[in-house]
Order: sequence, then C-alpha cells, then structure tokens
Amino acid sequence: MKNFCLITLFICFSGLPVWGGGTSEKAVYDLIERVTPGYASQYRLEMIQPENGSDVYEVDGDGQRIILRGNNAVSLATAFNWYLKYTCHAHVSWFGNQLKLPAKLPQPANKERRIINGKYRVYPVFKLDGESPYEDLKIEYFYLTGDDANYSGMARRYRRYKLDKGEIVPLSVRMQTNEALSYAANSVMIRIRCGWKPAPPQVLHQTPENEPPMHVACDFNRVGNLLDELKTQLQSFD
Repeated sequence: MKNFCLITLFICFSGLPVWGGGTSEKAVYDLIERVTPGYASQYRLEMIQPENGSDVYEVDGDGQRIILRGNNAVSLATAFNWYLKYTCHAHVSWFGNQLKLPAKLPQPANKERRIINGKYRVYPVFKLDGESPYEDLKIEYFYLTGDDANYSGMARRYRRYKLDKGEIVPLSVRMQTNEALSYAANSVMIRIRCGWKPAPPQVLHQTPENEPPMHVACDFNRVGNLLDELKTQLQSFD
C-alpha cells in the first residue's frame, strides 16, 4: 500500500492530566467542556482504584448530575465517551459529530462498571485531497511514561526522533560552519521600543483612513544616538 506521509504517534498513558495543568478530574472537566460546551457542571467526576492493575471506569447518576468514575484521566474520558454514546445516543468522530443534547442531560438507566484492560485503539485518518500517495505508510509508536507523559515529553521525544533521522541540525553544530550565525548567537540582543498604538485598540478593524496615530517613543535619530553611545561605552572596556 502506498501513502503520502510518515506518521509518528506518541502515546502518553498518563498524559491527559496536563490538559488541565493539575488533577485528572480537572483535565476531564476541561475535555467535557470542549466537546460539549456548557455541560461540564452537570457532571461529577470521582477517582477510583484500578482493578487488578487494569484501568476501570463507572457511569452512574444521583438524580441530578452524571457521575463518572475512573482510576485515571484516560478511564474518566472513556466513561464520558460511553455515556455520550449509550445514554445520550450521541457520538464524536473524525467523520462528523452528533451532539444534539437536551438542556438537562438524562440519567443513566443503570450503573455501568467496565474494565478497559489497557487496550486502546488508534485510528489514523489521511486526507489526500485527490493527490496520489508517493511513499509507503509507516507508523511508529513511542510510549511515554512517568515524567515524560506530557506535552513537554512529547516535544522532547519528537526532537530526538528528528535529530536521529538527521532532519534537523542543532544550532551549536550549525554555528561551527556559519560565521554570521555564530556571531548572532553569541551577541547580546538589544530591544529598543520605538513606538506603539493604544492598547486595547480603540478601532478593531483598522484601515489607513481610521487607524489611530502611532505614539512615537524613540525616533530613528534617537536610536542612532543610543547605538553610538553603546559602542563608545563598550570600547571603553577594551
């Protein structure tokens, strides 16, 4: 089979909590609000223990709110998906969503408890836009755990992947053969604010006819004088 791109998948088994920058519950509350805006307050999320080392989730209700329980953020999110699919008859997919929910969410008919067994499915989707694929499809999995199971760890692993393939060259290496780059990297950056417009903007959609005037803080002559003085003072240290 031919396809058009290389796909690299980074699987973070404990990476969901970084969505909320804190607990698993906060992460999944944020997920619920993104998928079904305005409904997060109708849920109560609770943490439970895994079952014999396997992820587990429960879907329940107390007559007022939907109760989702899980041993981590992944299982809580799975409980949310189960509730949408089997209680609300709604779904979220790559091919379109059906999220016509009532203002008051329905209570589950019965309490559900399910074990995930650590088996998760990934469905890559490729959009060719009518173009012919030009190379074999290749999927590589990199399992990130512990302190690396977050977006920062994902970025570090992807950087290492690109370095190993020689597709990126570190700045420290490029500086060895590029004099201008080495000079820029070892120089001190100086920022001179020359002017600004009012903030927040008084006119949202600006044109040459209605844009507010620029407040000039430092004109080009003043910039030249500052740089001349800087050069003089630096030379005094030689």
